[in-house]
Amino acid sequence: MYTALYGPTRDAGTIGRGLCDRFFKRFPELAIRNAQVIERVRNGVEYNAVVSFFGRCARAIIEENAGPSRIFNLDETGLVQNLKTRNVIAVRVSKNVWSQNVEPGFHLTMVACVSADGFVVPPALIVPGKRLNRDVLDACTISGTTITTSEAGFMTICIMREYIAAFGLAVRLPIKQPLILVLDGASSHMDASIDAAAATYGVRLVQTTPPIPECEKHNQPPQHGYNLLE
Repeated sequence: MYTALYGPTRDAGTIGRGLCDRFFKRFPELAIRNAQVIERVRNGVEYNAVVSFFGRCARAIIEENAGPSRIFNLDETGLVQNLKTRNVIAVRVSKNVWSQNVEPGFHLTMVACVSADGFVVPPALIVPGKRLNRDVLDACTISGTTITTSEAGFMTICIMREYIAAFGLAVRLPIKQPLILVLDGASSHMDASIDAAAATYGVRLVQTTPPIPECEKHNQPPQHGYNLLE
């Protein structure tokens, strides 16, 4: 603020520590905090869109007379392996410390789906490439996990269509159909073939937002503190 009003005070163009300390003593209710970046797709959420979504969700629940065991929330999150740190713990007298070279970073997508009463559908993992490495398959110890590939490790329409089929088969009797699946409006979630697969396997889709490009969706930070099923 000082720089904007009076111009830079030093070659660096920033205010000094003394002025900063005096400013915060004068206004003790203020403090420095790390700002979190709000992605465009989140910043664009409007009140009317939220009201519309909850209206559609309530209508689906009422029309299907669905209890918590039939309402599911699906979401995807991107995991990036990119280890940059070179700090390690070593003996004090060590002069030469080496670290093993790691593989280049890559993007992995995890698809999670949970019902309102706590039933967890086995997750799906999407890794980049055209073939699955045997080491990747052996490293997965979660029972029932589905692992597949896409060119960049993102969700695709084809994978989503197959996931709908796997989801419908994973939720067994005595849970009745149709199942209500709440998911966001990613572009990979919206296609006539996905709607057809959902109808075949007894799944009713309720989408939260307008279409979101898949790469833009995975750049969003994880969603903490807000969940439809909470």
